[in-house]
Amino acid sequence: MTVLIRSATPADAPATLRLFRRAVRIGAAGLYSLPQRRAWAPARLPLAAWRTRQTRNLTLIAEIGGAIAGFAELRPDGHVHMLYTDPAFTRRGVGRALLAAGDEALAVRGVRHRSAWASAVSRAVFERAGYRITGRRVAARRGQRFLTFRVVR
Repeated sequence: MTVLIRSATPADAPATLRLFRRAVRIGAAGLYSLPQRRAWAPARLPLAAWRTRQTRNLTLIAEIGGAIAGFAELRPDGHVHMLYTDPAFTRRGVGRALLAAGDEALAVRGVRHRSAWASAVSRAVFERAGYRITGRRVAARRGQRFLTFRVVR
């Protein structure tokens, strides 16, 4: 099936928040413990703040067969703040398509640099898209520690 990319609207916020939770709680289960996943995607995230952030950033939606399969949030400086694929749509090119569409949208704005802090889950997607690892850090969130990888292109 074809991955279609479109700009997010404020009405997409509830669906992207649900997708985020599914991606972390189900999709990351093989690489992160339950306490880590709960800290990463807590049950209570304010929808209004989520919507505001997605509106402030360049947020792209990937659809397959009319269903939201993934989303990406890119900051105006070229930093990929979020890149998530619904577990039902992994290994179908969703992440790669979102990164490519983000590249096009940012290039039109004159932004050439790309960076992200990639999780152990998303690291391979970034590497396949031509990003290279330039560093590592252990980030703390809600009492849990996470190894993340600085990737740039």
